[in-house]
Amino acid sequence: MRAHFHREMFEALSGPFLEWPDFPCPHCRLSSMEPTVEIFEDPESVLARNDPDWDPSRMFGFFHGTYGCSRPQCKKTHAIVGAWKAEWDPDLSIDEEFDEVANFDEASVPKSYEVRFAVPPLPMMDLPDKVPSSVQDLIISASSVILSDPSAAANRIRSAIEATLDDRRIRKLKPNRSPLETHKRIEAFQEKNPDAASHLMAMKWIGNLGSHERTPLPLNMVLDGIELFTQALELIYDNRYQKLARRAAEINKLGRRLRPPNANNGL
Repeated sequence: MRAHFHREMFEALSGPFLEWPDFPCPHCRLSSMEPTVEIFEDPESVLARNDPDWDPSRMFGFFHGTYGCSRPQCKKTHAIVGAWKAEWDPDLSIDEEFDEVANFDEASVPKSYEVRFAVPPLPMMDLPDKVPSSVQDLIISASSVILSDPSAAANRIRSAIEATLDDRRIRKLKPNRSPLETHKRIEAFQEKNPDAASHLMAMKWIGNLGSHERTPLPLNMVLDGIELFTQALELIYDNRYQKLARRAAEINKLGRRLRPPNANNGL
């Protein structure tokens, strides 16, 4: 299986969105994911109705429900929790019926949504079969917080880099037996796979920010790094690239002596 990062799904679900995005199921890829949610108004939003200047455009709240595959043979389902706020078009007037606060129906309010949690975590990426469970577990852990805390997700993917280097048998200790920094380990890995090491290094820098910066990292920055990490895993664990490289070397070695297969040249 080739590595594939479901970036667009996480970008869209992070919101704000007015209509639920239409995505193929990340499990079967044969049908779309559909939401079933129950919406609640936040108690503070309800109390704000006592303000003489209140209007529905100030409403906000939360929702919970499910997000699942519509294909009967799959039916993979995730519980979801998130927030919403009123999304009134400023160019449109609010109907007179909304002046009657006691009779106001919040279900009528146009809303923008943000998904914060999914249980179990939404699949972050498809992975080559040879990716070890130690790396896969950290990716799942990152997926569980990516929508609520991108910095924490970046830090967990940084740990997944360490697990990847462990699997590739890159040394972990200095001659004095103290731990070798991740940066140095990635540099050592460059000798084996320079392209993958470059991608890992980029994600490592973003993971460092997730660990040390007080300001939360923006989601898109973290997704950029995870996309590079996904590509690194494909370069490391998908041997199609090595096979193609060997085939190219064989063809280039023959050069002008290259003949069609029926010429019994072994290709």
